[in-house]
Amino acid sequence: MKKLLIAIVFFVMMFGSINVFAEQTDPEYNTCISGDVVLNLNDDWQPSFELAIQHMLIPPDVTYIQVYANVHITGNTDADSLIVESAEFPSLTENIEIDDNGNFDQEVKIVLTGFSSGESDTINFGAYVNAKKGDKTVRVKIGKGKLNTDFLKNANNLIDQDSDGIINSRDLALLKQNLLAEYDEMGEQESINAYIYNEWYLKDFVPGDNGASFIAQTHLRAKIDATGITLGITNNGNTKTYEYSPSITGNTDQIVEFEGVVPLTQSSDIAASASIKAYKGNRDIELLSNLRARDSGNAIVGDLDGNNKVNSLDFMLMRKYIMGLIDRFPVESGFYCADVDDSKQINAIDFAYVRKYLLGMISDFPKSSNNIIPSTPIPPTSTPATPTPGTGMVTVYKVGGIDVKKNPGVEITVEKSSSNKIWVSAVTECHGPLYADGWAKTYFSLSGSAENGVDYEKIDFGYFWRIVGSNIFTPTGDDNPKEGFYITPIDTGSEETKDVEIYFGSIGPSSKPDAIIHLTKNTSDQNTNNN
Repeated sequence: MKKLLIAIVFFVMMFGSINVFAEQTDPEYNTCISGDVVLNLNDDWQPSFELAIQHMLIPPDVTYIQVYANVHITGNTDADSLIVESAEFPSLTENIEIDDNGNFDQEVKIVLTGFSSGESDTINFGAYVNAKKGDKTVRVKIGKGKLNTDFLKNANNLIDQDSDGIINSRDLALLKQNLLAEYDEMGEQESINAYIYNEWYLKDFVPGDNGASFIAQTHLRAKIDATGITLGITNNGNTKTYEYSPSITGNTDQIVEFEGVVPLTQSSDIAASASIKAYKGNRDIELLSNLRARDSGNAIVGDLDGNNKVNSLDFMLMRKYIMGLIDRFPVESGFYCADVDDSKQINAIDFAYVRKYLLGMISDFPKSSNNIIPSTPIPPTSTPATPTPGTGMVTVYKVGGIDVKKNPGVEITVEKSSSNKIWVSAVTECHGPLYADGWAKTYFSLSGSAENGVDYEKIDFGYFWRIVGSNIFTPTGDDNPKEGFYITPIDTGSEETKDVEIYFGSIGPSSKPDAIIHLTKNTSDQNTNNN
C-alpha cells in the first residue's frame, strides 16, 4: 500500500500540473475571461475634449475643458447584462447591448474629467465593464490608466492657444493635438487572459435569538497570466483578504474556511461575499460572488456527483480533477465532498482514500459527513432588499450635487438647453455596522410652472432605486432608474422662466419643495464648440 501511495503521488507530480482549462479561442481580444462568467472584449480609445459650462449659483457661469473618450467596445459574453462606467465618475454608466448570440459592438462616451478637475495633474483614461450573470459579476478595468499631465491646468488657463484674442477652432485643434500626443506616449494597453471561478460551501448554519451563526468554505480556482491574485471575504461589514502568487503555470487552487454571523437586523439573505482580484499592469479583473444563508443539509463525503453514494463514478471524477481534465464537479457540494481528509486541498491523498474506500480497506473517511450543504443548491432570490430601519442609516438626497437636507429648498438656475442636465440622486449610507445592503425605492414628485414633457424631457416614473449600504450588484425589482435620474431642460424658445419643484417622499408635495430648478431663457449667442 505504501508503494501504491508513492506511485500515485509521483503520477500527480508528473501530470498534476496539466490543468487543462478551456483554452481561449479568440486571442485577438485584449481581455479574455472564462469560468463563472465568459467575457472577451477589445476597447479602442479615442480621447477628445469639449468646452463645458458650469452653472454657478452666483453668476457668472464658468467655461472649462472636459476631457472624454469615445470608446469602441466589441466582443462576446455569456453574461445577462453589460454596463460600462467611468473610473473617475462611477455614477456615469451606459448599458452595452448584447445580441442573441452574445456578441456586442458599441461605441460609448466616457467622461474623464469634470469641473473640479481643473487643477488636477492627472487624467484617468480608465473605465470598468461590469458583466453580470446570475448571482456573480465580473468587473474588468479597461483603458491605459492614469496619465500624469499638466494638460488640464494649461488648457483651462490658456484656451487661446495662438494668442490672437479669440477662442476658435484652431485653438481647440492645437489643444487636442497636445492631448493626443501625451496619450500616445502612454504606450499600449496590457492584455489579460484569465479563468476564474468561485464556489461556496455552507458547512453549518445555526439560527439563534440574535440572528444566525455559520461555518462556510469558499473555493477559488483560477488560471491567469497576472502577477498576483487576492481573495477578500466579507461578512457583517468585516473583510479579510488573502494574497496568492500563481504557480509557474498560472494556476491557483485554494479553499478558505471561515466563521460568520447573519444578524437579525440584516434584511437580505446574503451571508457573505467574495471579491477575487487579479492584476496585470493597467488591467485588473474582479469576480464578485455571494454566499446566501440557508439551512445545512446532508451531503455525503466522497459523493462527487450528488447521487448520495460513493462509487466508481466518484473515483473517475476525482482522477479527472487531479489530472486537470475537469475544473469542477457536477454538484455544488462536490469540492467539499472531494476533500475527504479535510486538508483544504484536493490531491493524491484524497484520491488514495477514495480508492481504499472502494476496495473495502476503510469504512469511512477522515472527514465526517455531518452538517454539509445539500447537493442541490437553493436558487437565489432576485427580490431587492428592504432595509431595516435603525441607527447608523442615513439617506442623502441630492439635486445637482447639492445635499437638500443640508440646503433645504435650494434654488438652482440653468439655461434651457439639453446640455444642462440636472442629476437627481439618493443613497442610504450605513455608518458603523452594516444594517442593510441592496436597493430601496426612492419616491419623488415634480411640480411647478414647468410642464413635464414640454419644458423638460418626459419623466414617466414616480420612483428610482437608491443604493442601501454597499451591495450594488444585487438586482433591483424592475427597470426603473438606479441611483438617480436626469432632469433635461428643453429650449421652447420662450423668454418666460419656468420652475421645476422637486419633492422627495411618497406623500406628495408638501408646503415647501426640497429643491427648485429655475429654467431660464438661453441667452448665449455663441454655439459651444465640441471636439
